Amino acid sequence: GEGLGEPQAGSLPERTGKVTVVRPSTHLVYSSGAMADALFWTQVHPAARNKIVREQDPPAIDGAWYSLDPSIRASGPGDVDTVIFCETRSIKVGTYGGQAAATSYAAYRFDKVLKAYDRRSGRFLGSCVVLGDDPAGSTTLLGPHAGKAPSVAEVIGRMPLSGG
Repeated sequence: GEGLGEPQAGSLPERTGKVTVVRPSTHLVYSSGAMADALFWTQVHPAARNKIVREQDPPAIDGAWYSLDPSIRASGPGDVDTVIFCETRSIKVGTYGGQAAATSYAAYRFDKVLKAYDRRSGRFLGSCVVLGDDPAGSTTLLGPHAGKAPSVAEVIGRMPLSGG
């Protein structure tokens, strides 16, 4: 969670060269009593790692990597200069159905949190939040209740290149 902020002109993290985009592993972590939350590895504070119940999903190459321009996409492990962890978060932005309906459903916006690191030194380069679209203003109760996810590849393509 270092340096999170909304991406604006000049506020994107730097990259030190060719990029790989990784979806971090998720883990069930005891939060209080017998309650466990699903957290990305990058969200688990080192002091709380002893509260990990189990790994829920292993790390994987994020789909955004396949959409990157070949000039910035690393072609193999030896070609990677910048590792970008891409986490998805859902934000409740409203409800469908309202008080008149027998059942209401939450409306969500899906954002992406990008955390960039230099692979060779391990140095944290910065992070940003890429906002997804809000859901449609009207929908049926059984229709889509979430907006479109943001284009991570577009944002990574705009990250400035640093000297290392």
